[in-house]
Amino acid sequence: NLSQPDGNLDLSDGNLSQPDGKLDLSDGNLSQPDGNLDLPDGNLSQPDDNLSQPDGKFDLPDSQPRLQRGTEARCIPQPFQEDGTMGLWSSGLTYSSGILWGPADQPSGSKNKNNKSKLHTMKRDKFYPRRRAERPEWHSNIAAKLIIHGPTLTLTPAAINNGVADNLTLAYGLGDWKTNLYEMGPAGTASLVDLESGTGGDPFVFPTYTAPPPPTLPVGADPVLPGALDRTFLLIKEIKAKATYTLTIGLDMGIVGPEAPPAENPGDVTPPRITVTAIAGDTFQYARCKFIRDEHQNVQFQSRRGTGDWEDIGMSNKSPFIDTRPLLVPTQAEIREYRARFIDDNLPSSGWCDVTKVAIAP
Repeated sequence: NLSQPDGNLDLSDGNLSQPDGKLDLSDGNLSQPDGNLDLPDGNLSQPDDNLSQPDGKFDLPDSQPRLQRGTEARCIPQPFQEDGTMGLWSSGLTYSSGILWGPADQPSGSKNKNNKSKLHTMKRDKFYPRRRAERPEWHSNIAAKLIIHGPTLTLTPAAINNGVADNLTLAYGLGDWKTNLYEMGPAGTASLVDLESGTGGDPFVFPTYTAPPPPTLPVGADPVLPGALDRTFLLIKEIKAKATYTLTIGLDMGIVGPEAPPAENPGDVTPPRITVTAIAGDTFQYARCKFIRDEHQNVQFQSRRGTGDWEDIGMSNKSPFIDTRPLLVPTQAEIREYRARFIDDNLPSSGWCDVTKVAIAP
């Protein structure tokens, strides 16, 4: 142990041990006969402000746990001041001030209030045009804007030139070349009819087709290989991953879709417009259901025959829909009723259209 025979801890020499090495606490305290824990080197207490009483217990009349060294006061902080503010760490406050260190001014209002502003953004639609007629212009815009924004997006000159070449070629193929080819179709068909059943004495000559001039590609661009649209989508994915990419650039390039409108209730969407006619079939007539999809995903059809219930007969995303069901009585004509509604994301997005009737004969 570290004590003297009288049970007191004498630290006059500045250390905690005695020659016999024992610490005797038979009286249950760590004090000297005068009730003080006196450390001449200035540790823990001074004779005028001690931490013990003669009975060996700590006496803290002001209920403030504190440590002292010399005459300098230290404190364990206390609650706010009466005016609700907190003291700064550099304000020179002591333990008796009863003030927490902190900012001089406290915000008013509830401490639990969330003042963080929230950014609400609408869901955006797909950026690639659904209408084929709009795609040539979209590709032309990509080609033009790659030249403008490519350096900002840290794209290499080769990536810019090849992206421009792909999109100029796509714009040409889906635009001028396709239009010219479609216009040639009727003339070609007419010439074949003339070849088969025409009259006259002049030799038959096949019409010639002259394609519009192709676009001029950037100098240094690679030859455009198949898969230009797939390469464009990969380039857009790379662009959006760039640190310098912004929504403003995306909107200017047309690679960010417009904000999608809120989902509509089925009753708010105009039902599909359908026309049903009877056409010749193998052994009996079929019903041909023509419709306008209006950019919806699918059109669902139901039919009713005689006094029966409505029954699902199919769903289509391409007009016309052909109903090839046999007649209820093979030798007897019947009246059929048809109705349709839009289906998007596997859910009805419109009500049923008006009922259309048609007679189907053997």
